[in-house]
Amino acid sequence: MKKIINFIKKYRNEIGGLIRHTATIAGGILIAKGSLTTDSFHMILGSTTSIIGTGWSFVNKVAHKKEIQVALSTDPVSGEQTREFCSTDKVWKSADNKVGVGTSIGVGTSA
Repeated sequence: MKKIINFIKKYRNEIGGLIRHTATIAGGILIAKGSLTTDSFHMILGSTTSIIGTGWSFVNKVAHKKEIQVALSTDPVSGEQTREFCSTDKVWKSADNKVGVGTSIGVGTSA
């Protein structure tokens, strides 16, 4: 699924143009045959565009949310993952299980 999303992102303009031309050609054929009126073609094209746009927006927002979580969990200097998001508790936790366990140094005491 991620490969498909990356492919769509990379060729967004080309795919959009291809879809528009395909819809125009299909509509032109149906109108020429008398199976479809121009008004109904515009209605179908408009509703299809709205549905595709909504889906596209949803996919972009989900991908963006994942990128933000990765950025927030990574140390900017070392590039190592230092935190992870616990979706059940809705909090960030240390990626290292030893941090904060059995030690009180640095928590109001002196060594």
